[in-house]
Amino acid sequence: MTQAKEKARASLRELSKLYTEPSDDPSEPTLHRYTLRGVSTTKNTTYVCRRAEPDLIDMGLDEDSKPKEDQWWRIEYPTSGARPTVEVRMHN
Repeated sequence: MTQAKEKARASLRELSKLYTEPSDDPSEPTLHRYTLRGVSTTKNTTYVCRRAEPDLIDMGLDEDSKPKEDQWWRIEYPTSGARPTVEVRMHN
């Protein structure tokens, strides 16, 4: 392998670590875990996750109650028909 190829591979390895491994350099951005918030299964169908927020009125009243779960919504864009409409519904 040529020296130029090896240098390019080393640079690629460093770049691939840029946002996947924490850096010791304080000038680099801090990393945060992420969760999937949406996915497109076809060109017309998208699923979006809406983060559940606590009900402020009920907070602290029932200690045994579990937090609300995130909600997945399906958004479908029809491509045919005289009057296409967007369909949005909660998906279980």
